[in-house]
Amino acid sequence: MAGIPRPYFLRLQYFDMVNLHLEQTPPEHGIPIHPLIALAIRNQFQRLPSTAYDWNHVFSKIKNLSLELDRKTVCRWEDGTNTAYLIAPDEYPPAEPFYYCMGDWSVIGRMKQLKALSISRICVEDFSFLTQCTALERLSLCNTNFSDCRLLLQLPKLKSVDLRWCRLEYTEVLESVSFSCRL
Repeated sequence: MAGIPRPYFLRLQYFDMVNLHLEQTPPEHGIPIHPLIALAIRNQFQRLPSTAYDWNHVFSKIKNLSLELDRKTVCRWEDGTNTAYLIAPDEYPPAEPFYYCMGDWSVIGRMKQLKALSISRICVEDFSFLTQCTALERLSLCNTNFSDCRLLLQLPKLKSVDLRWCRLEYTEVLESVSFSCRL
């Protein structure tokens, strides 16, 4: 699609990956947290949780989550490869059983009070976490690599969705939904 900006692949700089233990084997029964989600939590609550209890408590409180790339989240852009290098959310990994993982967004499904989710200009490896967001009312996936519209059928409280600049599949399901859809 000519003229439409492509979403960015997210990376961390090597020394940040080492400091956050991304190269190590994750703990057994661990819970992955994408560093961009940790940055959003830090920006929203002015600090990162320090214990596993605190992480779970924060997840239970989040009603709005906005995952966007800006000067608070990105330290370097490579437009030629559509890569954005994230700022490390902290100098240390989170308390176990949590750990940082660049390819896993499933912790969003633990946010049971989440009513509004916005992900913009980002390549997300797997959107299946959306099926766990049963309280979600507003969803914006503008300019992401989201494609499978069937996932939206599993969001019972959804009122509006923004899918502009997404390459969509199974768009016929959008004809049978009760929420407003911006394409």
